[in-house]
Amino acid sequence: MAKGFYFIKNAIDEYNSAPSAFFETLPEAREGMKEAADWFCSKGTGCIYFQPFGKRNPQFILRGCGLDDNGKVIWKNRPW
Repeated sequence: MAKGFYFIKNAIDEYNSAPSAFFETLPEAREGMKEAADWFCSKGTGCIYFQPFGKRNPQFILRGCGLDDNGKVIWKNRPW
């Protein structure tokens, strides 16, 4: 696999989004999603991306859609 880093991207208002946390591994990013939130949603929301070193565009990995009753992130494999 290519070298790079994972990050969570969250909506910060109606029109913009920005990275909110950075991680070395996907399991760390998935765990970090439990505390992430888009500005209009509860915890567990946002998207995880992988940014390969030396590349321009990050690769979408997963979208968090909130937390279930047990505090686990509900995942989708599409950006919206």
